[in-house]
Amino acid sequence: MKKSAYRSAMAAFSLGLMLFFGSSSAFALNLVTNGSFDTGDFTGWVKNGSYMYVNGANSFSAPFAATLGTPGALGSLTQSIATQPGFVYELSFALATSGGAPSEFYALVNGTSLFSLTNEGNHPYEGVSLFFTAGASPTQIAFLARNDVGSFFLDNVSVDLAPVPEPSTLLLLGIGLLGAGFLRKRTQRKAAALT
Repeated sequence: MKKSAYRSAMAAFSLGLMLFFGSSSAFALNLVTNGSFDTGDFTGWVKNGSYMYVNGANSFSAPFAATLGTPGALGSLTQSIATQPGFVYELSFALATSGGAPSEFYALVNGTSLFSLTNEGNHPYEGVSLFFTAGASPTQIAFLARNDVGSFFLDNVSVDLAPVPEPSTLLLLGIGLLGAGFLRKRTQRKAAALT
């Protein structure tokens, strides 16, 4: 094997390894403490408002969920998480409501609203996924809720690195680059033999 073909093969292999080990899907880890409220309380969270508690009556998939419904004003549930500046993250959660008006719900990252509902009718749990680029660490996530008659139910809160292509896709890319390098070298040899 000539030096240029060897270099191409090594470059393709190195690219595949870098992409695989940089993949968040290979090393996904929820950065939120007590995101499913499995402790049965608000451990890891800072709560500000009335009519905010954890119970098992309205959970999504775990034993417990947060019930948020401060009447007359926005109550808040916040948590600071360690993030890497410049990296893209996914904030996801499950949300349901028992209706009621007036009502408001907001999901914020560092004070910027990424999601909101106003006077939402009664509906079962729905999954919500939001993406953000981290600034300076830590990053603060917050949920603000007001519901004068009903409640919002929050469960399965998580923050992970945003997904990247699966390792199998990256492996195919690396093999394709390797094959292209060998094909190029073979074409060059044939052209040199004809002249």
